Amino acid sequence: MKKNYLTILLFVFTLRVGYAQVIKTKLIDQGGSGNYPSIAVTEQSLPDFVVYRPENIQKAVKQQDRLPILVWANGGCMNSSIHQERLLSEIASHGYIIVAIGTLQMTVEERVHESTPDDELLKALDWIAKQYQNPRQ
Repeated sequence: MKKNYLTILLFVFTLRVGYAQVIKTKLIDQGGSGNYPSIAVTEQSLPDFVVYRPENIQKAVKQQDRLPILVWANGGCMNSSIHQERLLSEIASHGYIIVAIGTLQMTVEERVHESTPDDELLKALDWIAKQYQNPRQ
């Protein structure tokens, strides 16, 4: 039962992210080498995180049926994913959705050097759950 719930959650989340309100985007390495060119985005409902995902989620879902979700923390208490953005964008181009701690930065110089609060990953998981429950999208 738990496995089925997670599968349904992943599928519904995937469909809903495609319609969420994006407020900032970044193309990294021409979208990666996978079948689904990826983008990094800031969602209005999750401004302190970066979502790396296929640009055309509907196409990815149509071909893959479901997209796996990865919640990313840089480690070392760094509140940013900018140093791994090429890796995360590449993974996303193969049909993954990655929710990464830290705001979307256009350059390394924009990175604010601060520690990540302990509950940041829980915020990402809560956001994923809300995407499943939110009927507006």
